Amino acid sequence: MNQRTRVEFLCPKCGGYTFGTYGTSAGYPISESTGHCHGGPNEDNGCKFTWPRKEDWKYFVKVTVERYESKEEFERGEAN
Repeated sequence: MNQRTRVEFLCPKCGGYTFGTYGTSAGYPISESTGHCHGGPNEDNGCKFTWPRKEDWKYFVKVTVERYESKEEFERGEAN
């Protein structure tokens, strides 16, 4: 099976998946910084949701990705 798992941000307010961090450029460790939502690809500034980065575990999700085994499987829209 050709499967991988990755971690992605998922905003609980708007469902966006891009984010930034305040504080790291000032030399603060990530655990003392603040995350902020950038929304999705068609949003300029996101929904303004913020969270303490030490609580990342609440706002990041595990995503499992599985590759299609064949072109035919892809064209049928099937997954193993």
